[in-house]
Amino acid sequence: MEARVLRDTWGDWSELPGEDLTTSALPEVAGWISIYEELASVLRSVITRANGSPESGELQRHLAWIEDRLAAWRDRHAELAGVVIDPKDHTLTYAGKSLRLTRREAHLLDFLLRHPRRPFTSKQLATLAWQNSRLSDAQVRTYIMRLRSRLREMGLEHVITVVRNRGYGVTAPLVVGEGPSIAESLISSRLLVLQSKRMMLASLERRLQKEALESLMRRADRLREETANAQEQYSSSMLRWGSPERAGYWPVAYSRLVETADRLFTKMRRAVVDMPPAERFQLAAEVEMLEVLVEGWREAIRASVIAVA
Repeated sequence: MEARVLRDTWGDWSELPGEDLTTSALPEVAGWISIYEELASVLRSVITRANGSPESGELQRHLAWIEDRLAAWRDRHAELAGVVIDPKDHTLTYAGKSLRLTRREAHLLDFLLRHPRRPFTSKQLATLAWQNSRLSDAQVRTYIMRLRSRLREMGLEHVITVVRNRGYGVTAPLVVGEGPSIAESLISSRLLVLQSKRMMLASLERRLQKEALESLMRRADRLREETANAQEQYSSSMLRWGSPERAGYWPVAYSRLVETADRLFTKMRRAVVDMPPAERFQLAAEVEMLEVLVEGWREAIRASVIAVA
């Protein structure tokens, strides 16, 4: 049944809502790469459980479509980064300069560029970038050091970074000039993840209206929880690292005020039971004042959402 949900969700799309392959924002591109990687992972899991069913072939076609979109976004990331790797002669081109790499250096750099902001261990790189699980960790580290030394000739010595206890990755924007901050990239990525969760949940809920099966209800419950978690992560990052000038800041800020007020209302109602009459009257006055503030915050939410839209 989960297979049927995914089939109906993606069956008529040539791209996901909100996609724009012409975007020039690297954080947005990296966010779509993350979304499609997650979708591909989920669908592979579904295909494994649906092995041998009549729907397996169609699910495989959907997986091929997702992998095509993922490849397109990875190509877009490389294009914006200004880095081009010729797969035939293993030549790296960047900012008008060219550098001849070895086959393994070219494959390693190409793999890391196609998986931005995601660290890989030495074992993972040996298997995924070179399809050679026999390479030792020391050998992979040697290749990494050599490649970073070669990239220094192109002014790209800081592109490949070491993530402590997690491995190696491409985390720095490769565009010339000032790139987006890590905070802005994180906010944008979390927003895109939230949007994808909302989109999948909406599709599943439309399916539930036609066929209220228990398996679909369980899946919807899980997805609602995932969407709520994604909302919390996005809101927290926006309030911690965002600025009042950033689009989307004020809807989040006012919404958090309303959530805090709602929790405070609950605590006040519980406390009023054991209070003497005089204190109850004072608390009622404070609750009334808070209600006026909350109504103002709710109106501010509506106004700020309209401004963002």
